[in-house]
Amino acid sequence: MPSEALPVGLIAMAFALGVMTCLAVIAVGLSLKARKKYTPSKEPLGAGGMGPAIVAAVRSGALQLHYQPKVDCRTMKLCGAEALSRWTLPDGTLLPAEEFVARAEAVGGIAELTLWGVQQALEDSEKLDGESLGGPILVNLSVNLINIDFVSKLIAIIGSKAAKVGFEITETAVLDNPDEALICLHMLRDAGIRLAIDDYGAGLSSLSYLKQIPASELKIDRKFIQGMTTSNRDPLIVRSTIDLCHGLGMTVTAEGVEDAMTASLLRMMGCDSIQGYLISKAVPIDELLQFVSNHPGTVPQARQIRKIAGQSGAD
Repeated sequence: MPSEALPVGLIAMAFALGVMTCLAVIAVGLSLKARKKYTPSKEPLGAGGMGPAIVAAVRSGALQLHYQPKVDCRTMKLCGAEALSRWTLPDGTLLPAEEFVARAEAVGGIAELTLWGVQQALEDSEKLDGESLGGPILVNLSVNLINIDFVSKLIAIIGSKAAKVGFEITETAVLDNPDEALICLHMLRDAGIRLAIDDYGAGLSSLSYLKQIPASELKIDRKFIQGMTTSNRDPLIVRSTIDLCHGLGMTVTAEGVEDAMTASLLRMMGCDSIQGYLISKAVPIDELLQFVSNHPGTVPQARQIRKIAGQSGAD
């Protein structure tokens, strides 16, 4: 029987699957290497614990949301933002988010932090002019909170404003209790709330869970993005991830983009959006409003990115 050539698309998908399987193994080592025990440099807690400390910080204005905008690689226009918590101590020291978030997850308070974050993001979204941000504000949702009771509360809070706020979850969100986790994620999706898989490649990557999570977006971890211009392997992993996600019907955002060369490579690879210091650091709502007002069209970095990519276009 004569052999038949396989379609090019099928070959590409098979190659991508092979690379992503390797990525899963690599990511385990990266995750274990990067994981650090919580050691706070400044302790914001009183005798009552983290939960009351978070409530007190909200009331005093010490806890704020900052926003890092995303940009569409094709149009070079804003397409949403990620909300990031910032806590300023009484002495003026900015407490790193990874410290108090990890502490809240470990000893309690993460629910209070998340509920405040969602409510604040909704309030801040009302300050934006219509669709000027180009997409929803995404709030990080801890794996510890993916249960039916808490997710039902989130859906009730967001209500009819699902287009304004969405959630970022890590790829490990369904590992501990996959049945309940998947029910919860489908509840959010069915309520019209956007879901994005965050920091992909930084944890225990699993293709089996990737195809089950009802997310519309995947964010590639900065570990792979920041090595794109110096590594032979990172561009291959990134390109394969983009192709695989597009095959699964998801858009792809690259995190940690800090230079125009990397942005141009991502654009040529078909990445959908970028986020990082090249565009803007995370800023308070007032500065985000100014950023949006100053750039109603394409962002100022668009011309340089297009020039490097060898593509012209009007700003």
